[in-house]
Amino acid sequence: MLNFRFEKTKNAVFISHIDILRSLNRSLRRTGIKVRYSQGYNPHMLVNLTQPLVTGIKSLCEWASIDTDFDNEKEFIKLYNKACPEGLSALECIITAEKPKIAANVTASDYFIECEEAIKFREDLERVAFEDFIIEIERKGQTIKKDVRNLIHQVKVDERGIFARLSFGNLNLRIDKFAEVLNKRYGLQIRHRDITRQTQLIKQNNKYITVSQYLKGLR
Repeated sequence: MLNFRFEKTKNAVFISHIDILRSLNRSLRRTGIKVRYSQGYNPHMLVNLTQPLVTGIKSLCEWASIDTDFDNEKEFIKLYNKACPEGLSALECIITAEKPKIAANVTASDYFIECEEAIKFREDLERVAFEDFIIEIERKGQTIKKDVRNLIHQVKVDERGIFARLSFGNLNLRIDKFAEVLNKRYGLQIRHRDITRQTQLIKQNNKYITVSQYLKGLR
């Protein structure tokens, strides 16, 4: 199984999750690499992505798994990057002996928010995981308020902005909702374009490891 990490930057941040998958399929066809297809009435390339990120947010750690016998990691990156659109370049490739379950195992993500003004509220921001943190969710025409402090694992602030580790996966705190609360509380002006997802994380033996570390353990 071939797994690769790719960026979602520049204009690609505005592409929906399903269109990202379509774009990857087209790029893979252009590489000439043989990818297995599903069986049935409507066969499709066996390409699996991790769970979707909010549209408009940059990422350096999107992952795709491809069912193929192609086993040259460096050559794959070279071929794929010649065929892919700007903003969706491959950054890393790892071949595994078995099919990984990345989307099912990811439980947190690390984000960086560019916001120099945040340093003024450093102490307050670094305490948000220990206090009520209420977000508003629209559901069936109603606004529901929910305390999500248990989904905030870490917040650090420096002169450049805010580092946040938030739950992602089955228990998910959307980074845009997190930023929305910070804007209201502290008068910040965080926009989608200021946010970058840096790493997706998997918890093993009560410790977070990166997807890359997880995959290397499956070689």
